[in-house]
Amino acid sequence: MDPDLVRRIVKAARRLKPDVVISIEILDKWYTDHFSNDLGDFPIETSRRFMPDFVGPLDAFLNVPVTKLMLLGPAPHLGAVRTMIHKRFAGRVALPISDAHLIQVAHPQVDKGDALRRVAEIYDVPQHRVMAIGDAPNDVGMLRWAGLGVAMANGWEEARRAADAVAPSNDEDGVAYALSKWVLREKI
Repeated sequence: MDPDLVRRIVKAARRLKPDVVISIEILDKWYTDHFSNDLGDFPIETSRRFMPDFVGPLDAFLNVPVTKLMLLGPAPHLGAVRTMIHKRFAGRVALPISDAHLIQVAHPQVDKGDALRRVAEIYDVPQHRVMAIGDAPNDVGMLRWAGLGVAMANGWEEARRAADAVAPSNDEDGVAYALSKWVLREKI
């Protein structure tokens, strides 16, 4: 996404909810203007395992295209922010859903199902030999496209409905279970 568009979204979101936490991914790096080891009730998966690559003013790193913008905060506060972004920036961004405390903002052409299809084509892997694992609405496209779509037991209902199989929750090593059962074909 264009950095100027991201700035405008952040400014509008913070005007509405000044305490919204901003997290930005640029390629495989994580940037933010605020970080605490305790992100309270709204961590992102990255923050569970890693520290940000950069903490500082947004203008210090918003000079290149952004892979993904994330706005975090208490779920009840984000409804108005999501609605505002949807109305004000319609057609210029997509708002994939993964967590109630998180608004993901991405380029409107971003789709995990399409990305998975493209990667399979590059490596000449037939669709029926592709397994996708997911747990949220933003995973539905790839779960449906894959030859075997596997959802986590604690995933969103939309993901479980789109999947061909359900593995144990991600807290119970569901990904390892799926890989063992359907890729390595080990007895579980």
